[in-house]
Amino acid sequence: MTQTNLATEGYSPAEPWLGEIGLEREPLPNKSVEEQVRAFASGSSLEVTPRGAAKVECFRDLLEEQGVRIFITFLPGSDLAETTETAVRLAREGFRPVPHIAARSLESEAQLEDALKAWRQEAGVEEVLLIGGAVATPLGPFAESMAILRLGLLEKHGIQRVALAAHPEGSPDITPEACARAIAEKNDYAKNSNLDCYLITQFFFEMQPVLRWLEEIRHEEKGNNRLKVVVGLPGLATLKTLINHAHQCGIGNSMRLLLKRAKDVRQMVTTRAPDDLLVELAQAWLEDDTLKERCAGIHLFPLGGIGKTASWRMKVAKGEG
Repeated sequence: MTQTNLATEGYSPAEPWLGEIGLEREPLPNKSVEEQVRAFASGSSLEVTPRGAAKVECFRDLLEEQGVRIFITFLPGSDLAETTETAVRLAREGFRPVPHIAARSLESEAQLEDALKAWRQEAGVEEVLLIGGAVATPLGPFAESMAILRLGLLEKHGIQRVALAAHPEGSPDITPEACARAIAEKNDYAKNSNLDCYLITQFFFEMQPVLRWLEEIRHEEKGNNRLKVVVGLPGLATLKTLINHAHQCGIGNSMRLLLKRAKDVRQMVTTRAPDDLLVELAQAWLEDDTLKERCAGIHLFPLGGIGKTASWRMKVAKGEG
């Protein structure tokens, strides 16, 4: 596939149809690939660390439209108070904060409950992302994300939607069998809960294996998934930065594409956008009705900084160059 520069093609804007987490409205008929790309971009979510947020003078300067969902990353060793401060600020500036809850980084049930109270009361948080967390030894009583779900605290404190982590290329800390079992457990929980649960994937660099994975996890032996899936794409970053993050996050087979490009030293410092991945997803989405039932939009990981990715997102959504 030829390299596609979506931010400079000059497409006219399309009606944004992606809703709260993606497909909450019926897809428009006969949409071109270009229009579908813009629709994905306009409905996409992003994320930021509290430290990264502190460097942004005003998020309204990065994202013109209000109401965009911005996830707040929780890294090992972080302080939940910083998450709360960032959530309050994002809400004040007109955005919808989605805090990360890292199960293995929580010291106690009381710590979680205090955070949920603050997020709901001070920032109006209605959605969270629940992950196990990159901590080898749990700091408290929670070893996995399902343990948090089973507490019932999310519902108690007014949380309505929960994003649950998924790994199309596997995880270095989890066996394939455990990944399938986790998907099945999340589906079973969602069936009996009032929470609106969906899966959100780790970022990747090759689309076709992920499209196959979306179909495979619907099989009983792979998790019997019936939850919507939001596809995670890497935001703008240099090849060097993408490779570093891929190593840290245990990205699997698709990283081979980056390593091939890394043989050309000049490409290491070239900023790359996920244009081709997004076009490929849009093409598949328009051609495959079953994909419409599975894929609920995209989430952007701004690995090279939220400013670059937010600017790219806005241009692609508007069709401006």
